[in-house]
Amino acid sequence: MHGYNDYPPHLFYKGTVKISVILEQAQRDTNGINKLNKVHELFGTPAVGLVARIRRYINGEALKMPEAINNEKYPFKAIKYAHCTDWDKFNEENGSINDLAHLRAYFWDCNPYGEELMCITHFLRKQTEKLHPKDTEISLQEKDKFEKNGFSYED
Repeated sequence: MHGYNDYPPHLFYKGTVKISVILEQAQRDTNGINKLNKVHELFGTPAVGLVARIRRYINGEALKMPEAINNEKYPFKAIKYAHCTDWDKFNEENGSINDLAHLRAYFWDCNPYGEELMCITHFLRKQTEKLHPKDTEISLQEKDKFEKNGFSYED
């Protein structure tokens, strides 16, 4: 495929409503892992919650804003999962949700050729409130490559 170096777009998970496709940068972020059920091997415990939310999303379940999903710079969104290694200590100290590290999957939805796709551009452990311009740039570049290649992906 034109424009891809090591990781062409790949089927990530097939839900009942959408198909999740993992794009090149997202595969780089996961060291080449391109199956949803394997992501926890790289990201550990926080990924269990993130994977569950991705599955629910592509199976048509609504996710709560802003706890589970955010609208980012249009057309991009982020599914997120906050994680803390010691919840008791966190609660004792009256920790704020903003104190948590959020594991996020950035994506956009599209419908080429009558197929509902969730296109994951990249993963990130985010610890700042605002989206960094670099993340918007990554999302735009991944979207552009995917569109130029006719929305094609491998199984």
